[in-house]
Amino acid sequence: MATKTNIADGKKLAEKILKGLGKDPIKKSLLGKKIGVVTVSPTPETVHFINKKKEAGAELGLAFEISEFQDSIGVEAFIQKIKDIGSDSEIIGLIIQLPLPKHLDTQKVFNAIPVLKDIDLLSEQAFHEFFLSQEEILPPVVGAIDHLIQTAGLDLANKSAVILGAGKLIGIPSLAWLARKRASVLSFGVWSENVYPYLINADIVIAGLGNPGILKGECLKNGVCVFDVGYSVVDGKAVGDVDFDSVKLKAKLITPVPGGIGPLTVAVLFENVFKLYKLQNK
Repeated sequence: MATKTNIADGKKLAEKILKGLGKDPIKKSLLGKKIGVVTVSPTPETVHFINKKKEAGAELGLAFEISEFQDSIGVEAFIQKIKDIGSDSEIIGLIIQLPLPKHLDTQKVFNAIPVLKDIDLLSEQAFHEFFLSQEEILPPVVGAIDHLIQTAGLDLANKSAVILGAGKLIGIPSLAWLARKRASVLSFGVWSENVYPYLINADIVIAGLGNPGILKGECLKNGVCVFDVGYSVVDGKAVGDVDFDSVKLKAKLITPVPGGIGPLTVAVLFENVFKLYKLQNK
């Protein structure tokens, strides 16, 4: 029997969050301030993501300063550029737009972001100070999922969760967050047959492998909540990790691609801008 499915409208919820930020009294202090974006040899997909953030920033009166580098840049030179950009008092948030070339030490690069301007919570210091220490500042993808969980009125305690993907942006922070919510969590960095026995019993699935349509409805039980954080372009169309048509027949809650986690992640990014700016000016 098919489950009644709630298809999350991430765009609508993101608009609500941005509208709320627009009414925050601190907004007046932010007018004319800038968000710095650092990117290396950006692809069309990278430019697309940057533009989505730029559009949301414009709604809040924030300018974007984009610094683009070639992939021939060395790690020490790149880190110095990040420090220089981060030292600009007009820049209140700094984004390192992924992916980066393999020769750049990603964590070393992240750690060069000034902690109070690290709106993605990528540096080790920001991750520990603002996330693991019970602060109300979440990595954007986690914050997006948290908004959806709260909106749906779900309690994660004692729920079984499976995370597909073990990266810095999705897998690692999602694992820490779900554990803090007292869920029972398993994380898989790659897709294999070993995942099936755990998926079929999962109450929560977060999919962020970047494998188009890899997660099928046959792998899941009725009533599961599925958060699709995957993003690929197939035949010119954005698609997620979830085979939407089959999974929606099983899911109690599901996020589409596009229009699900993506817009919410951008909105949470700007929630973090406001929260960190308030900390900068305590």
